[in-house]
Amino acid sequence: MAGEAQLSPIAVDDIAARTDRYAAEGIRVCWVSPDVRPPQWISAVPAVRVRAPPEREQQWVVDDGLAGFAYRSGRWECRDEPLERFVRWALER
Repeated sequence: MAGEAQLSPIAVDDIAARTDRYAAEGIRVCWVSPDVRPPQWISAVPAVRVRAPPEREQQWVVDDGLAGFAYRSGRWECRDEPLERFVRWALER
């Protein structure tokens, strides 16, 4: 499993090709973006957008790209989760 932070601009075709190269080697990948606005490629490859904590001792948060079923509303909803928890889930499949 690879987690790769994409910090510089990249075309959708280029990041998709890189994702395919990982897959050809048998490596699952999740791209991570700290951009405030979602990059164009965020929905084209396995990816999440993260938000830095306001204070150093607080946790990073996944704030885009993660959804869960909300039983109260009866629908899937995007949700914030601590990055640490998301990484654990990704590694556990």
